[in-house]
Amino acid sequence: GISVFDSHVDFNNLNGVIEVDSGTLSLASGGTSSSGTFIMASGAVLDLTGGNGSTWSGLVTGSGAGTVSLSNGQITTSPSLTLNLPDGLFQWTGGTLWGTTINSGVVTVAGFGSVNMNGVFYNNVLLHHTNTATLNIGGNSTFENQVGGTYNLEGDGGVTGMGYSYFNNHGLLRKSGGNGTSSFSSSVSFENLNGSIEVDSGTLSLAGSGVSSNGTFIVTSGAVLDL
Repeated sequence: GISVFDSHVDFNNLNGVIEVDSGTLSLASGGTSSSGTFIMASGAVLDLTGGNGSTWSGLVTGSGAGTVSLSNGQITTSPSLTLNLPDGLFQWTGGTLWGTTINSGVVTVAGFGSVNMNGVFYNNVLLHHTNTATLNIGGNSTFENQVGGTYNLEGDGGVTGMGYSYFNNHGLLRKSGGNGTSSFSSSVSFENLNGSIEVDSGTLSLAGSGVSSNGTFIVTSGAVLDL
């Protein structure tokens, strides 16, 4: 079942541990949290917003075979939030990250809808972008794929923007799966800044504007990079 902290209670995690061994724990109450550790049993779910809004900052770590979910609502990352979570734990299927977010572990953009970011998202390690999910970069917002970071399109999802939206690739942008086309829309300014672009499957279309400098292209036989 689902256990819920409802909107009448401000839930504030202050460097504490949140453990979910069974079912779903929904933090629908909002609140202002700083740092913490998530421990998730297999099959268990921690819903970070319950469709509402909350504020997180500091550093969050975690372990386990369950799911930490952002599926709707909004997390405000003020002044910044660092996610240092293992592969598979953080599943971003909807909702919004608003502020400065730093991925120092692994984040998965999953599903078939849109996820939204406003502000700056720094990807230092690995972001899986699966299925046909869409990353929507807000106006006056930037996704920074850092040196050492990998943004891996594993299906035919794409990236859109709202105007003055930027995707800057300093690391590796890779399309590893999907036989169709993954596109950066014309509303996104895509800039390759000494990064690498690898296409192993299908087509990667960089339809957006932008000014790029230097870089490396790796394109497998049968795959297409549409500049």
